[in-house]
Amino acid sequence: MIRKRRIQLILIAFLMAVVGCFVAFIGPWPTYKSGFKDKRYYKEALAAIEQHGKLSSHSTSIGRFEAGWSSRSITPPIGTPMAGFGDRRGKPSTGVHDEIFVKALAVSDGTDKAVIVGSDMLIIPEKVAELVRIRVSEQTTLTANDILFNASHNHSGPGAFAPGLASKAFNGPYDPNIPGFLAGAFTVSLIMHMINELFPESHRNL
Repeated sequence: MIRKRRIQLILIAFLMAVVGCFVAFIGPWPTYKSGFKDKRYYKEALAAIEQHGKLSSHSTSIGRFEAGWSSRSITPPIGTPMAGFGDRRGKPSTGVHDEIFVKALAVSDGTDKAVIVGSDMLIIPEKVAELVRIRVSEQTTLTANDILFNASHNHSGPGAFAPGLASKAFNGPYDPNIPGFLAGAFTVSLIMHMINELFPESHRNL
């Protein structure tokens, strides 16, 4: 009888803890009580858009639209940790089933230029993006505002690209060679190649 009552008390305490956590962290009320237009992040985003918009030309005279594209394998050496949760958890790769790529599209209206970059990675590490921005800006007229990075959120792509405990949990132990490897593939073999195709003499006109 005493054991049964003890079990009941434990269950009641557990249920109360669950309800308390729900009320404290989730709550039965709406997540947002008001709109977003008065929020600081919204105002900051609008200000950033307006500021960067001033760096682009605004004219009714439209030039010839030009585009160039390319892709480059970013398959890392076998043994590189794989980024993603689940069974991966930073475990080293054991082989290559399919190659993974970074791809980009460069466009121009004759005045403004932009490069859209996508890659078969979990995320685009800020360190890799910054290395690419620096290298591209040193060798072209493109600035950081002209390059947009995207990732497919692939859980079978390269990891080991960032230090820290949080990164290690889903990304594996940090390897300082990986950011340079990725930045090199992004910059030299892809973006620079596309820019050379698009903006000198060999244009692709649409």
